[in-house]
Amino acid sequence: MGLAAEKCSRLFVLYVRCSNCLKEGTVPVSVPNEPDAPRDGEELIESAYLGSLRFSCQRCESPIGELVGVGGGELI
Repeated sequence: MGLAAEKCSRLFVLYVRCSNCLKEGTVPVSVPNEPDAPRDGEELIESAYLGSLRFSCQRCESPIGELVGVGGGELI
C-alpha cells in the first residue's frame, strides 16, 4: 500500500504598476511545488517563470506593467 502525495503549489502575490495609468494592483500567481520551482520571492524574480506571464491592467487594459514587488510564497 503506497501513500499518495498531494499536489501542492506556492501562492505568490505580484505587486504591479501599470505603465499607462500608473495605478498599482496585485496579481496572484500560483507556482507548482516542484523540486526546481522558486520557493520565495527572490527566487521567483530570478527564475524564468515570470517571463511566461501576461499582464493586463484591470482599469485601462494596458498590456504593459512594471513589477514593483513580490510577496507570499506560502504552500497551498
